Amino acid sequence: MVTLDKNTEAEDIGKKPIKSYFQQVRKEFWKNRSAKIGAIIFLLVCIVALFCPLLAPYDPLVLNVRESFSPPSSKYLFGTDSYGRDILSRILYGARVSIRVGLEVLIVTAFFGTLIGIIAGWYKKFDNIIMRIMDGFMAFPAIVLALAIRSALGPMEFNLVIALSVTQIPRIARIVRSAVLKTREMGFVRSAKAVGANNLRIILLHILPNILSPLIVQASFTFATVILVEAGLSFVGVGVPPPSPSWGSIVADGRDYIRTAPWITMSPGAVILIVVLGLNLLGDGLRDILDPKMQKK
Repeated sequence: MVTLDKNTEAEDIGKKPIKSYFQQVRKEFWKNRSAKIGAIIFLLVCIVALFCPLLAPYDPLVLNVRESFSPPSSKYLFGTDSYGRDILSRILYGARVSIRVGLEVLIVTAFFGTLIGIIAGWYKKFDNIIMRIMDGFMAFPAIVLALAIRSALGPMEFNLVIALSVTQIPRIARIVRSAVLKTREMGFVRSAKAVGANNLRIILLHILPNILSPLIVQASFTFATVILVEAGLSFVGVGVPPPSPSWGSIVADGRDYIRTAPWITMSPGAVILIVVLGLNLLGDGLRDILDPKMQKK
C-alpha cells in the first residue's frame, strides 16, 4: 500500500490541474494551423522592428533625388520614392513605429478596458451608465473618432496613442463585462461571497483569472485594428508625426504616382495586408484554443 503525506497530496492537487491546462493549451496551439501561421508572421514583424537598423540597407530619411522613382532592382529591392528614399528601408523602420504604437495602445486599452468592464459587470448600479457611454463611443467609426481626437489634441505620438486607445477601450470593456457577468454567477464565486471574501479579493483571485482567455483573444484583434487605423491616420496626414516613417505615410507618398510608380504604394500596402491578416489568424486560432465551446466541438 502506497501512502502520501498531506503536503505532497495538497501540492499535487493544487498544481496538476494548472499544469495540465497549460500543457493542453500548448498542445492545441501547435495543432492549430491559423494560430501557428499568425504567430510566425507576428514574430517576424517583431524581429524586423527590433533589428531594423541592421536589416535596412539604407537610411530611411536620407534624400537622394538623383535616384527618385527608381523601380525595384538589385540595388533597391522595393524601389525608391519621389525623394529617392529606399522603400524597403522605410518599410522596415515603419514596422518599429507600428509595433511600438500598437503595444502602447494595447497596454492602455487592456488596462482601462478591463477596469471599466469589471466595474460595469460587478457593480450593477454602474452598469447601465457605463455601458451607455461605451455605446456612444462605439457609435462612431474608429478611424473617424480617432481622427477627431487626434486633431483636437495635436501632432504628438502620445496624443495618437490616446486617440487610438479611446476607440478600442469600449470594445475591450464590453468583452470583459460579458465575461464578468457570466463568471460572477458561478459556484466558486458564490462560495467566496458566502465565506465573507470582500469584493476586491474576489475580483483579483476569482474573476480576473477567468476573464483572461477572452481578453487575450480580443487583444490580438485590437492590435490588428490599431495597426490598420494608425495606417489610415498616417495616410491622411494625422498619424505618427514626421520624419518617422509609417506604413500609412509611405502609401500616402505614392498615391499621386500610382500609375507611374505603383511600387511606392503597393509594397507598404502588401505589408499592412500581411501583418493584419497574420494577427487575425492568430486571434482566430487563440479563440479556437481558449474557447471552451470550441474545445468541446
